[in-house]
Amino acid sequence: MSITVRFVLLACVVVYFSQARDILAQTQMDGKKGDEPGLVIGTFDSRAVATAYMRSDKFNATMNELKRDYRDAKAAGDRERATELEKKGMTMQNLGHRQAFGDAPIPNVLTEIEDELADVAEQAGVDVMISKWRIAYEGPNAKYIDVTDKLVLLFDPDDETLDVIEQLKAIDPIPADQLNSHDHQ
Repeated sequence: MSITVRFVLLACVVVYFSQARDILAQTQMDGKKGDEPGLVIGTFDSRAVATAYMRSDKFNATMNELKRDYRDAKAAGDRERATELEKKGMTMQNLGHRQAFGDAPIPNVLTEIEDELADVAEQAGVDVMISKWRIAYEGPNAKYIDVTDKLVLLFDPDDETLDVIEQLKAIDPIPADQLNSHDHQ
């Protein structure tokens, strides 16, 4: 293939992608009116959602099963299984502590309600949901809607849990280094 043919092909590709970029930019601008955001973001306090989960019947059932399995393993003299279950319990407790009091991600909690997330997003009028502790930058046209309470309610919390969550939302998360050392108050 000659240099002239390659140059013409390259020029065609550049023009094609340039026009595609311009069309895409115009399409995105057509969808916006003034300062309206193109995307509405639902934010949530992950600590509140984690707390609702960890005080839910579903989580309590999981923990009761773990405790029963541990007791059964000990009673059967299966030290290896008992040690494994004890480690699992400590790992779950450590994770829950970081999620409920710090800003640790909560993918294990969101998995429990994943089938209902689309409904929450639709009811709230949001396109995306993210923990409010994970926002690194927000532009002047960004629109956020707090969906914390909607997510919390999916775990059917009692009044005491709702009170705990309200108190929790009023304070900042504990820094991870303090959570790891349990040097917080």
